[in-house]
Amino acid sequence: MRSGILFILVVLLSSAACSQELRFVYPVPAPTDFTQRKLIYKQAGQTGLSLDLFLPTASARLKPLPLFIIFNGFGGEFMRTSAQAQGWAKAATAHGFAAITTESTAEHVAEDFDSLALYLRQHAEDLRIDPERLVVIAWSGNVSAGLPAVEDPQRKAIKAAVIYYGSADVSQVRLDLPVLFVRAGLDQPLTNQSFDRRIAAGIAANAPWTVLNYPGGHHGFDVLDDNDLSREIINETFRFAELAISGSHQSAMQGGLAEASAAGAMFTGDFARAAARYHEIVAVHPQDARLLLAYGNALSGSKQYKEARAQFDRAKAIGGLGQRDLGLPAAKACALDHDPEAAMAWLKTIPPQFLPASIQSDPDFASLKDRADFQSVFRSH
Repeated sequence: MRSGILFILVVLLSSAACSQELRFVYPVPAPTDFTQRKLIYKQAGQTGLSLDLFLPTASARLKPLPLFIIFNGFGGEFMRTSAQAQGWAKAATAHGFAAITTESTAEHVAEDFDSLALYLRQHAEDLRIDPERLVVIAWSGNVSAGLPAVEDPQRKAIKAAVIYYGSADVSQVRLDLPVLFVRAGLDQPLTNQSFDRRIAAGIAANAPWTVLNYPGGHHGFDVLDDNDLSREIINETFRFAELAISGSHQSAMQGGLAEASAAGAMFTGDFARAAARYHEIVAVHPQDARLLLAYGNALSGSKQYKEARAQFDRAKAIGGLGQRDLGLPAAKACALDHDPEAAMAWLKTIPPQFLPASIQSDPDFASLKDRADFQSVFRSH
């Protein structure tokens, strides 16, 4: 997989060397509208690692700016000086960001990023930046190191991330990190298959991920496909970044983090962890029938059927839930708890037109299938 991405990158680099026409396809501000400074952020042996800082010219009159960082996952200086990286950085200044392109060392990409973050904190006042509001973008082969870096829960200063036409394995996903994934529909099949698997796994974990699919976009469309749709997708990327780091968005996301985490554990089949999370949430909100239903489902998933039934009974007493939404899981918990009478009582609370015929063959209801009252429920459809 990585060799395929690297091959694509080599093709792009070769194109850059051979053609003067390769350029960032999105409009960038005039040279008078931003400043560019080269700084050393880390000593690496006898040489220093450089960054280029781009600031909107008007930033001297404004509060500290959030940072849009182009991730260098390969090492060397190309990602600091390329037309693609600098195009993104210059364009970011027109959207209210300070922007950074950097050098890194191939063997220490993650450590170099942390050194960069430390440098930004130490020099925040002089640079007129906010080092606790970082947006990181990675594309192509840079994603192999970039996605694991941004998903590391220790890097709390990263408030949002953007991933273009690339994928990587990650050991965990942050539920407090909005990520925009942009898929190039004309990319290599193996690349997009890996991309699609990563997206599916992240969504299953309930990560706050947004996906844009560009059906006619090539790998590297931001420098190859000079058309209005490419520009709209890049513009949407900046809109995403601006919203994701806003105080209102971050506050709303943090407010729902506990429940999102519990739901993510449910979706991935970690029922014991989900039950533990919902136990804590329900202790704070004991009269929320929706939470009691979710807690009961988690308990049932972890085979704690009696405890699950207790939560379903509490939810029923409070009311406000759909008859099928509550009745089906409650009936299943009763059946699995070897209480067929209670299971039938719950099933009979569900209007016949809302009772799925599939439960007749559901093994969780096997103990009921020979009962006349169970069969009659479905004859009344």
